[in-house]
This record gives sequence, C-alpha cells and structure tokens, in this order.
Amino acid sequence: MRQTTANHGPLEGLRETLETLLECIPPAAGPDLTESVRGFLAAIDYKDDALLRSRYELLGVAFADTADKAIVQAKNWVERARDICRKTQSLNGPPSEQFDELGRILEAMFDRLRQDLSGIKRGWVRLAQDCAQDVPRAGELESLIRDLNTLQISTLTGWPWSSLGLPPVDRKMVAESRAAYGRGEGEPLQDWLSREAKH
Repeated sequence: MRQTTANHGPLEGLRETLETLLECIPPAAGPDLTESVRGFLAAIDYKDDALLRSRYELLGVAFADTADKAIVQAKNWVERARDICRKTQSLNGPPSEQFDELGRILEAMFDRLRQDLSGIKRGWVRLAQDCAQDVPRAGELESLIRDLNTLQISTLTGWPWSSLGLPPVDRKMVAESRAAYGRGEGEPLQDWLSREAKH
C-alpha cells in the first residue's frame, strides 16, 4: 500500500521547476541527470514518501556529478584564457586601435568566463547543496574564480589603450625593446592578430 504525502503544494512547485530544468539541461550534462529528474517527477506523481526520498537522493547525486563535470570543463576554459593572455605578453607596439580591439576582446572573454563560473556556482553547485550533497570540486571552482580575477588584473592593468595616449619615453626600455626585436624576439601586433584570426 503506497503512502501519500500530506502537503502537495511544495511538491507541485518543485515539479514546475524540474520540468523547466528538463527543457534546458545541456547535452554535455549526460543522461544520468535527465533520468534522475524524470525519476523524481514520476515519484511526485506516485506520491510515495519512501520513493520520493530515494529519488531525491539520486537527484542530488546527479546534480553533484553534473557540477563536478562543469567545473572540470571550466578549468579548461580558464587554462585557455591563461594561454591567450600569455601570448599577448609577447606583443609589442605603441597604443593603437588594434590594441583597443584586442583589449575589448579580452574584456569580453573575461566577462563571459566570469558569468559561466558564477552560473555553475549558482546553478549546479547550489542545486546539489540544496539536496544535501557535497560537490567534491566546489573548492576548485572558488579557486578558478579567484584565478580568473587575478588573470584579468595582471593582463589588463596598464593595457595600452589608445585613449590613454603615449606613455613617457623610457629610453632604457626602448633600447631593450629594439635589441630584443633585433634578436627576433617578440611579435608585432599586426602579425599576431592576423594569425589568430585564422584559427
């Protein structure tokens, strides 16, 4: 004989939330999450307390697993951003519109990554924690958010925006730059932009 839950209101609200979630689960999340959500929705329909508890636990495990997978992917995103920023350090040249364009691209990259990392934290991690499940890589996500902020500051602080005008001439730096260029070190901005545009 099945048992029925005493209060249907919160379950119906949860049903609507989960039905909406089903429509926007990314393919990369894997089938386990979709099956767990559908299983819990079926348990709501059946109104069996023991089944609901069991399915709720499985749902939390699926959220935690999805969060971990998203964090691993986010690590790759931040590493790619770090590689891009490392390449910009080899560029040389005076402030120009081309540097402005590259600077705006980098700003957009940082904004998008910050939104993605925050979305994982407020989304999958929060859902898992709301289901009383630990997310093993949650600490790594916090580190990634801090690393991203540090990377943005180190990359864009002192960026040669054309609106700032030319800095005072540092004759020693100019001499060192010319010597480095003579040795074939560094890369003109124009060449770098042309090459990256082909990727």
